[in-house]
Amino acid sequence: MPRVDRPNHIAREPSDGIESGGKLASLYDTKLDMNSAEELPGGNGAYELQMKLRTTTVRLLRKKMFDKAIHVLEDGAQRLLDMKEEGSACDITEYLLDVYTQADVKMDDENRKRIISILSRTTSPTWRRKSIAAASKWAVKATGNSLGDPQLNALLSKLLTQGTSAILVNNRQSMVRGREAFDRGCGIR
Repeated sequence: MPRVDRPNHIAREPSDGIESGGKLASLYDTKLDMNSAEELPGGNGAYELQMKLRTTTVRLLRKKMFDKAIHVLEDGAQRLLDMKEEGSACDITEYLLDVYTQADVKMDDENRKRIISILSRTTSPTWRRKSIAAASKWAVKATGNSLGDPQLNALLSKLLTQGTSAILVNNRQSMVRGREAFDRGCGIR
């Protein structure tokens, strides 16, 4: 097969690879600065932070640096919550729980506290429920008990009921207003 020469603008330089210390290598070794949004490619948005967290974690997991990956994800979830991005924070929390499972992290006070500290800052029952389900799944694996960890279950139950009471109050108020409007429309009141 004859060799085809590429124009210079298409040719790939050998220095672009990870092995040779080129651009990809510098990105691979870049530390995630959680305090400087200017460091994030594309701006200081939550989406960019979420993608940077995922990319950094994948690289750390390839190197089997589980403790560092856990730290990066925990700090990232907290930062996303500071930005009022609960959906992204819960996504990162679920990824954190996945890393817990991959690293075979056992149940202890520190790991329990890490999850609760993140989830207790959420206000959306929808996002919270999804992350609580992931935490329960990890607890079953981490404890070897089909019911999970009793302490974690109690804390997660408390978080679940916090969101539920607000929903019940809002639904009750809506039902009362709806009934009053119906009665007025029928000429009852």
